Amino acid sequence: MGNSQPRNASRSRRTSQWPQGAAELGATATDHHYHQEELQQHQQQQEQQQQQQPQQEQEQPSSRRIQFQPQTNLPTQSNPPGVEEQPVQSQQQQLSTWSLGSLSGGRLNWSFSGARNSFRHRNKATRKSLTSLHGSRRGKTQWHRPLTNSIFNSHFKESSKNDLYRIDHLVAKGAFGVVFKVSSKTDNSLCYALKVLKKSKLIQDNSVRQIKDEADIQKVCGHHPFIVKQIDLWQNRHNLHILSEYVPNGELFSKITHFSIDLVRLYIGEIALALDFLHNAGIIYRDAKPENILLTQQFHIKLTDFGLSKWLKLGANTRTMCGTFKYMAPEILCGEPYGHAVDWWALGVIACQMLTQKLTEERRR
Repeated sequence: MGNSQPRNASRSRRTSQWPQGAAELGATATDHHYHQEELQQHQQQQEQQQQQQPQQEQEQPSSRRIQFQPQTNLPTQSNPPGVEEQPVQSQQQQLSTWSLGSLSGGRLNWSFSGARNSFRHRNKATRKSLTSLHGSRRGKTQWHRPLTNSIFNSHFKESSKNDLYRIDHLVAKGAFGVVFKVSSKTDNSLCYALKVLKKSKLIQDNSVRQIKDEADIQKVCGHHPFIVKQIDLWQNRHNLHILSEYVPNGELFSKITHFSIDLVRLYIGEIALALDFLHNAGIIYRDAKPENILLTQQFHIKLTDFGLSKWLKLGANTRTMCGTFKYMAPEILCGEPYGHAVDWWALGVIACQMLTQKLTEERRR
């Protein structure tokens, strides 16, 4: 018992002098001879590995590509009996993964196969994803719409429907555009009136709100039998298009030059029904004149051209000076506030003109 303590102390001193690798391999052993055997076995494996390393370097070309497989110089734990240890790469082999390129034309060509392949793979995947993204219309970076398109886009959708119709002849010209008679290319029996308005002219004259109100009013009131029905709206880069039903007999005074009392009563009554419908809908017409009163195939009237119409509640007033001078009410000409009654004034002027085929002396002046 007295000698065991010095013997254990000497054993611990000898163990502390062992190499670090042997100490790690024998961390769980208690026999000194067993540790020595493990140390010798490990040293033999390192010598075999150093002998195999020059042969591997000779077999590889000058521009060699070495897989990046980091390993430790020593195993972290001993293998069970009967299981061979895997060869351990030296530190020199690991560092050669990032170097050892080939000289070509005085330039060093680096070759790191693992990273290069993965980089190419990522590039292909990126190109594929970008191609699929830009290949679809939704993923493309859209060009900014022209300002003239954005202004009218809420009412006039961008389209190329002009190709669906054939222009037959010019019907009328106005301040902002022209009106054509068009027919469908698929069915010649279908005829329409196409109003083409220049967007630049509308913007220049500050009439954007006016044309939008015209489109809304004609769309809302087009079902009335004495109002021209709106069919479609669209725009292209330079023009707005309003497609409406075509009224074949044209303007009121183009077909009829002499009006009997009964005929005047009929037409004035139909115009009055259309105006009353507009007023009850909260709309003031402000452009009642013979040029805007069309005759259908059965010679009934239809009101058209709502370019000067405005949303106005019954009993409310407005001050905008607009219309045709010959049919304007005095309050409009004087710049005073006015309401829906100005439409009835214009209707009275039309009735007088139908009965006498001329305007009064006061109107002429």
